[in-house]
Amino acid sequence: MSHSLNRRAFLQSSAAAAAGAALVGSATGALAADEKKPAAAEAAPKLKLRKAVKFSMIAEGKTIKDKLELIKSLGFEGVEMDSPSDINREEAKRAAEETGIVIHGVIDSVHWKQRFSDPDPAIRAKGLEALHTAIDDAKFYGATTVLVVPGKVGDPKNENFEQCWERSQAEIKKAIPWAKEANVKIAIEVVWNYFITRPDQLVKYVDEFNDPTVGAYFDVTNMIRFGFPPQQWIRDLGKRMFKFDFKAYSHVKFMNEQSPWVPIGEGDEPWPKVLKALADVGYEGWATSEVSAGLWDFAQGYARLRTGDTTGANEFLAKVKKTADSSKASFRGHPAKVLLGVVGGILEGEILRSDDKLKYALKAFEKAVKAEDKIDYDEPEPLPFSARHWLGAALLDLERPADAERVYLEDLKKHPHNGWSLFGLKQALLAQGKPTAEVDQDLAASWARADVKLTSSRY
Repeated sequence: MSHSLNRRAFLQSSAAAAAGAALVGSATGALAADEKKPAAAEAAPKLKLRKAVKFSMIAEGKTIKDKLELIKSLGFEGVEMDSPSDINREEAKRAAEETGIVIHGVIDSVHWKQRFSDPDPAIRAKGLEALHTAIDDAKFYGATTVLVVPGKVGDPKNENFEQCWERSQAEIKKAIPWAKEANVKIAIEVVWNYFITRPDQLVKYVDEFNDPTVGAYFDVTNMIRFGFPPQQWIRDLGKRMFKFDFKAYSHVKFMNEQSPWVPIGEGDEPWPKVLKALADVGYEGWATSEVSAGLWDFAQGYARLRTGDTTGANEFLAKVKKTADSSKASFRGHPAKVLLGVVGGILEGEILRSDDKLKYALKAFEKAVKAEDKIDYDEPEPLPFSARHWLGAALLDLERPADAERVYLEDLKKHPHNGWSLFGLKQALLAQGKPTAEVDQDLAASWARADVKLTSSRY
């Protein structure tokens, strides 16, 4: 999911210049978008890193070659492709050869729907088939790795930690001969799936394959939430780490139930320590940025609306709609058309709401919810908020608290203990004269460490 990825917008919204400068080791302070020289004791190590992006980030450009030429002009050397994909493989390979951009890896993008940890053997078999396809795609492109998420812990009885461990290893082992023949590595990535949350677990998981074909694809950002700093993961993994990628995460925002994803360089990643750890383990290779640049137009429009600039908000809404209508891009396997349909509906509804057109706003929010319900399960979720927060608030304003209650309860089924929905549910119950003690207790617990005072279920 991305907005038009032109030079100025990309450098500003995804902080590519700052991240790129830092990741080649020119200055650790560059990640904060400044050019201050680091102290002598913390001088940035010299690293031989090659900058890349996920192909799905690139919306601008009519052809694949146009897109690759754009990222090359921005200083990037490589891309990673999704598998499966509706991209023409021959065109992509030809464009890579003509531009000099390297397709260095392939992402097995169906690992949430067809999990290796699924209790159904038929689903696991489909997951293995998808991994075979990704390996074949990697071989075709000349890529060296296939990124794989092994599964998720989702059910204490049918898909628990031990079952996820055993089932996923069993399926991945079946693919090792296929990968060897293709000269492709299987790179295990850990995400917010509650499966592997400590570096020693990932080390053990990889080592139990006892095969150099299987290693780790470490996301510098993903595991900060669980308390172990990325530099520790890097040192513990050592040569097991085939590649790494990154974005930017704010734990304060996460605890406040706000979007935790921030511009690269503004997150909690301790980049000087990360760079030193990479140097200490002798890592040389790809550093791939993963940003949801498509939210930029939505965020800009929303910000302008909050400052009273309705004209500016409408201009950015038009950009969101245009991209949603025309883009064939995806974000971590989720079609841009769907994701931008959600945020476009939210922004359109808020614009109508600001013009006191609540009934029309309600229709826009309902449309956003319908789009949101098409999004496949994923962790982290591709959108860090729910359209039902806006729909419920609009229903309350229209004095329809019973309908609002239903909307918030639906959201809490998907997002248990979510403070925004709990607050809206409390408002809906109060409007109907219903007791709120149970909701009050849940809200107090979920919002205990937040520093934002809620006044609505939307922000």
